[in-house]
Amino acid sequence: MKYRELFKLYNLKNLNQNKWSMFFIALSIVITMTVSLILPQIRMSKQEYINQAMQESNPADLVVTQSFPSKSFDKAISAYEQEGIQTSYVHSAPVYLKNENNQMMLYLLSGYENLSEDEVVISEGLANKQHLNVGDTIHLIGVKEQDKALKITRIEYLPIDVVDDAQVSGYIKTNNLESSYHSDAGLVFISGKSGELLKQELQSLESGYKYKTIEDRRNELFSDLDKQIMALNLISTVGYLLAIAVLISGITMLIVRSQKDIAAFMLIPIKMKDIIKAMKLEINILIFTPLILSVIFSIPLAKIILAAENISVNYTAAYMINILKFVVFNIFVFLLYRNVALKYMVNLDPVLIVKGDHGLPKRNRLRNIGIILSLPVVFSVYAVLLGSGTSMASNFILLITLCAIFIGILLLIELITRLPVWKYHRSTLYTFKEIKKNKLVFVIGILNLTMMLWFILIGFGLANTLKESVDMGYQQSLPYNYLMKTSDEEALNQVLVNSGDIKTFTIMHYMDAKIENDEVSNKQVRINEIDQKNYTSKFKITEGQDVFEGNPREILISKAYADAYKINIGNTLEITNEEKTVNYRVKGTYDSAGINNNWMLKASENQYSDTIYLVRAIDDGFLNEVKDSYIANMNVVGDYLLSKMDSFLTSFKYICFLFIVAAVIFNVNLLSLMNDLNRKEYAIIRSLGIGKKILVKQYMIKAIISIICSLTMSLVLFSVVISVAVSAISKGNAIIDGSMYVFIIVISVLFVLVGNISLFSGKYNDLEVIRE
Repeated sequence: MKYRELFKLYNLKNLNQNKWSMFFIALSIVITMTVSLILPQIRMSKQEYINQAMQESNPADLVVTQSFPSKSFDKAISAYEQEGIQTSYVHSAPVYLKNENNQMMLYLLSGYENLSEDEVVISEGLANKQHLNVGDTIHLIGVKEQDKALKITRIEYLPIDVVDDAQVSGYIKTNNLESSYHSDAGLVFISGKSGELLKQELQSLESGYKYKTIEDRRNELFSDLDKQIMALNLISTVGYLLAIAVLISGITMLIVRSQKDIAAFMLIPIKMKDIIKAMKLEINILIFTPLILSVIFSIPLAKIILAAENISVNYTAAYMINILKFVVFNIFVFLLYRNVALKYMVNLDPVLIVKGDHGLPKRNRLRNIGIILSLPVVFSVYAVLLGSGTSMASNFILLITLCAIFIGILLLIELITRLPVWKYHRSTLYTFKEIKKNKLVFVIGILNLTMMLWFILIGFGLANTLKESVDMGYQQSLPYNYLMKTSDEEALNQVLVNSGDIKTFTIMHYMDAKIENDEVSNKQVRINEIDQKNYTSKFKITEGQDVFEGNPREILISKAYADAYKINIGNTLEITNEEKTVNYRVKGTYDSAGINNNWMLKASENQYSDTIYLVRAIDDGFLNEVKDSYIANMNVVGDYLLSKMDSFLTSFKYICFLFIVAAVIFNVNLLSLMNDLNRKEYAIIRSLGIGKKILVKQYMIKAIISIICSLTMSLVLFSVVISVAVSAISKGNAIIDGSMYVFIIVISVLFVLVGNISLFSGKYNDLEVIRE
């Protein structure tokens, strides 16, 4: 009998008999293929979005970020202008959005000639925080025309050519509106000469400024995109692992259920080659049907995900060809592992099957090693097609991490099952014998649940956890939670002295300057003078002397600054301001918690006139009494991080939902396979009248172990991610909100319940199986 006839007469009927198992396998493949097709669409649309944003931004060959005056730089710019090179300026200064009090500080960026005088562009973070929309009218405090109504014409979702502080606090772009506060900060746009050449020439004259060519600006944005795609690709990679495992285990389950029929076909005889070909046609239905559906689903889903980030989709020929590449890749991958799984049929012995000695097909160690080694190659090809170098590196790290977790769980299970205490309890003894017999399946199930919980924690808990951890780190390390400047120092002093909301405050006089030492790459620094009588909000000294120990020409630098540039106590720093250079000896370091690391502290010599207040407040009620002041709440950093992470994780959350469904399906398939193999054993136990009780206890013990192991592993992984992120931003510990613990415990319990529901289905209660 030819394979086509066998397929029509047997395999189609077999597919119908196992329709629910096949449905879940197909659903798992649909989800994986859909995610794998969504990622390139997201990447391509965001690349186009970045290119469009770059075209709409200032097309200057070089953008220079200024933070202090420089005569040498100004002289060079004047020379360029005489040569016909075009320059334009954007001035940056703090202002306030007019509301009930002075809490909302932001940055005014003035000099965008493409805007009319009453039009403004605002940042996404500012729009979200103040619930502003295009068409709304706003008024600003701290500008020379305070009564002027300004109309919002656009919300900028991708900040380009914006000073760093403005990105954190929020910003407003205007034509020529001036701040009443003097600031030396701003941007200089230079066009008409090679950006790289301009950068080299100006850096040699003024190394304290930041310089970005148009390629630097573009590469910076694409680097951020690559990191986002890398995070999404982690889910896609695990999704592929699950789908491949589901496909192989599903085919194995089909072989187990059909092995008596296969043995009969072999004895007729029908060639094994034709039996395998007929089975391939059956499996092809499970691959190509999901493939068609994934193409249909991925396009609208990608559009929804991108719309959540205010990005539109342009369906060009290149866009569709990009999708087609990944369709071909998916066909190759799933057909490859289909063929690998069907190779198990070659080892079937029809005589042994007829005698009743049947079960899983014999394992081929070499083939299993081949499957494992092929996975990095498959994921590398996907990363190359995706055009993401970081994704390729992250895939290898993920695979190593999964192997480490797998081995860790395996050793933990081995340890638990060897404990002698279990032999005194019959149900527990049976459970651990069952676990040892199917150890690999049990460990894979825990690993699946661990990864699902980890992704849920990242997608739905990372942003808030990071904000709370950073805020707490600042609260514990910094002597202040508000930075304030004012045009009326006497009035502000009265409020701070008399308000019950104020715990301590320090007044500092400062000068922005440049450091000349070659080992320091970021040249901008601020020298802060402190009068001992006005020093109540005190910095924590980490090493060396305090502010008022030693002489006034000795300074303290932040520990972060010292570590970054390998500066030791006793080193001399050359500080320049207005062409005057002063040498300062480093006498100690203080804890800056990652904020304003370039601040340097010294005892007052009454040299500087600019004033800043560091305020430690218990409550913010005092703000209602403060007038004509600029106020920065340190929570603005956490809020900025929350906003950035929410934007970064928007796509991640959508993909995470799909992964959760895939993980549940994988667990159901895995346990269904094992329950099929243990079906007769369960029936015998029930027939003896002791089965229900033992099986319920077995289920509960397995569930408890799975939940405890997966919760522990996922929380450890999440804590590592948070700790690394927090340490990169500030000094603090990871703080996971209690509600997240409850949330993932509930999720893990539901996951285990759904995965094991097949144990109590009708077919496993059928005692007729004993007669087979």
